[in-house]
Amino acid sequence: MVSVLGKEPRAERHEVKSFPSNLREIAFTNVVVRHRVEDHPALSNISLTIPRRQKVGIVGASGSGKSTIARV
Repeated sequence: MVSVLGKEPRAERHEVKSFPSNLREIAFTNVVVRHRVEDHPALSNISLTIPRRQKVGIVGASGSGKSTIARV
């Protein structure tokens, strides 16, 4: 990589936030997401509940809304 880019790769640092101790779950119901007001919905009527300490994997094709769900 150094020979191609001419520099060492650097690790990105992300802030890690703790899950608030008083919350039992992350939940949303019938969410609709549009990137712009005039766009068709990127997500439509999505509901999701993730209990505290539960691990969830979100899989799907490119452009199916995985990152949008994570941002919600």
